[in-house]
Amino acid sequence: MQEADPLVDFSMGVNCPFCGSQDTYRIDLAGHVMKQLRAVQSDLATTVHTLASHYHWSETEIFAVAPWRRERYLALIDREGNK
Repeated sequence: MQEADPLVDFSMGVNCPFCGSQDTYRIDLAGHVMKQLRAVQSDLATTVHTLASHYHWSETEIFAVAPWRRERYLALIDREGNK
């Protein structure tokens, strides 16, 4: 599998700066990507909840708005709440 797709089995050689020994560490790229995806999904769910609660938009309507505009609306909601 390593020859077909090296990113599936990604590892990195590291040298110890103190003793000079070398070791190889495997990096779980798929696990890292899935963790990032879950974080983005969680952020989107929070965005949908906040905008839907405040403006009474549907999820479809919220995702029709450009991401930069969604962020602007969230900032306005936040600013309004901090008054």
